[in-house]
Amino acid sequence: MNISVPSSARRLALCTGAVVAVAAPMAASAAEPPLVADLRVETGSRALVAGSSFQTGTTSIATDRSQPACGGTGAKKRVPGATALGTLIDAADVTPALRPLRISDKFSFGLLVCGIGRAVADDDSFWLFKVNHVSPEVGADQFKVKPNDQVLWYFSDTPSGRNTGDELGLSAPVRARTGAGVKVRVFSYDFKGVRKPAPGAKVIFGAGKTAIADAGGVATVRRNSAGELKVRAVRGKDVPSPVVRVCVARELGECSPVRGKRIFGTLSPDSLRGTRGPDVLRASRGNDVIDVRGGGRDVVRCGLGSDRVRATAEDRVARDCEVLNGRARTPR
Repeated sequence: MNISVPSSARRLALCTGAVVAVAAPMAASAAEPPLVADLRVETGSRALVAGSSFQTGTTSIATDRSQPACGGTGAKKRVPGATALGTLIDAADVTPALRPLRISDKFSFGLLVCGIGRAVADDDSFWLFKVNHVSPEVGADQFKVKPNDQVLWYFSDTPSGRNTGDELGLSAPVRARTGAGVKVRVFSYDFKGVRKPAPGAKVIFGAGKTAIADAGGVATVRRNSAGELKVRAVRGKDVPSPVVRVCVARELGECSPVRGKRIFGTLSPDSLRGTRGPDVLRASRGNDVIDVRGGGRDVVRCGLGSDRVRATAEDRVARDCEVLNGRARTPR
């Protein structure tokens, strides 16, 4: 992969750490706890991850030898601490759409993502990343993330122009009444994270319905029946917005006042906790400990391992969770 393509060299360099000599990061403490970060992965044609949360911490991955995209050594590389790259690696372990995840160690400045799923880098297309709408000046394996940080990976394709512009964001109310107009606001973020309205953005909602954002970035959407209204914004060469979900009901009190999350565990034993909203938590392998008390109506699925869950009567806990509120459950 040639990282000196004139039209995109600066962007790639900023996202991989190629332009500057970066001091080696301090070794992560063995006691450094994992955390949950938000992740979105955009190819341009579709979102591989439209906006979910993943437990992440120190992880490792074998580098990819395939030519010409990666050209790695094949060695297994450790990524210490919770990082932007580690978030992607942990997510790929539990998300088939992100596989194969291809990582290269051919460059001296650090690890480089050269392929996610079918989107593989070449001389004119690259995988780039942002955290909290800002393009970091170090590589993803060195950029440490904090709890609830928003990590975005996107496939920037120069020939088609896909994902070569700004990043779009969208804000919407958590809940709305059936048939009522819902005002949503679309923003754009440049590489420094500077936010401004995104006039002309197309807001997609419902079964293929659309609305166009006005000069202030505002559009009106609606749903005429109770349920979940999914809203997403696109505009030209910009990176699409995440999918935002609005609960729609006849009375606002039928919806939670707090938006929930979709939270995924790792292949190792995890300790997962829900938010104040109605969450969907999916553990994976390992003996997991999950606590969803104090939030909305949560859904919990545990997977393999011996798992312990603390929940309230209104939560839905799958039968593959072996212990619920201190009591062993009889498997089906």
